[in-house]
Amino acid sequence: SRRAIETEDASGNLFSANSALIKNNVIQNFAQRGVELANPTDTSPETAGSLITGNVIRNFGLDGILLAYNAYSDVTSNTVNMAAGSESGIWLQDSGNPGTGVTPTSIDWSHNTVTVCQDAYAGIWVNLFHPSATTINIHDNTVNAAAGVTGADDYTYGIYLTSVEGSTTPNLTNNIVGASGGQFARGIALWNLPTTTPTTVTGGTVSNALKGVSLHDDDPNFGLAGANSAVNLSGVSISGTTVGVLVDASGSTGDTVAMQISGNTAIHGCTTGISVLGDNASATIRDNAASITTNAVGVDVDGGKALIQNNDLTANTEAGIRVEDGGVVDAGDCAGGNVTGLGTGSGPNGSSAGGNNL
Repeated sequence: SRRAIETEDASGNLFSANSALIKNNVIQNFAQRGVELANPTDTSPETAGSLITGNVIRNFGLDGILLAYNAYSDVTSNTVNMAAGSESGIWLQDSGNPGTGVTPTSIDWSHNTVTVCQDAYAGIWVNLFHPSATTINIHDNTVNAAAGVTGADDYTYGIYLTSVEGSTTPNLTNNIVGASGGQFARGIALWNLPTTTPTTVTGGTVSNALKGVSLHDDDPNFGLAGANSAVNLSGVSISGTTVGVLVDASGSTGDTVAMQISGNTAIHGCTTGISVLGDNASATIRDNAASITTNAVGVDVDGGKALIQNNDLTANTEAGIRVEDGGVVDAGDCAGGNVTGLGTGSGPNGSSAGGNNL
């Protein structure tokens, strides 16, 4: 069949549905989508109150679960196994109109297990999300790449959050990304997120990825954001990546990307722990005791700006802090002012600056 469960009548017309319950089904062997809740157009009034839970969805051509055109649902405890050629496991898309319908106060996507195939964009993807006033909580999910998947093409992501607008507050909490299986291009990829209510990424683990957590202005799929972005990252454990955390404004024509990295975020076993790249990139890196260690380079500031306070950077083998291409490091009040010009290719080892152990 083309699609398994959808809000579409026999004539092929989409219709709106509130409070649908789709529970405990085995959905498999279909050409496109397993569960699709979609309103007629991207300007349709919002629908809500639905629950998609406890389903096993596998062997599909496009998407396991799709919510579109201002159709909102909680998505919990599903198992989604993507097949070659599919594009997303769980996807909310094209909901850019605040609408006048039933607005949920919060949306819960939790305890899902998603296995991602090669070049499939994302296991969990939220794109163009702008309800009138909603918090979307994506928490306690497990997302792994299938065996043999590699991140070489930069189109295989674990969790992908793009174009969140308005008063929406996205929270990613205690998700496990890349604990087994193949390699992601990006474990958690973030783009075009509001600065008024910064996205939070808290707890959980990220591994088996070329880039662990990335906030970037120039997205491989969408291009330049056209707006500033901000993210708060706290208490996440990142290991086994080429870059643990990437704050990337390279190519920006004026948009800024800013990230706060705090709360004992642990970054181990990466080539570069944190990379701040491009003139319009900035990071505040503070209060990560004994946590940014055993990388080749702890923090690489390449043209960007970083405030670095109260971190343990002692066990990075090449440099605790490396500054390149006009990058600026500020140790703040702990060191009584700026720390700049730390050298190209190596950081200040054997000293303490800004409360950092180096």
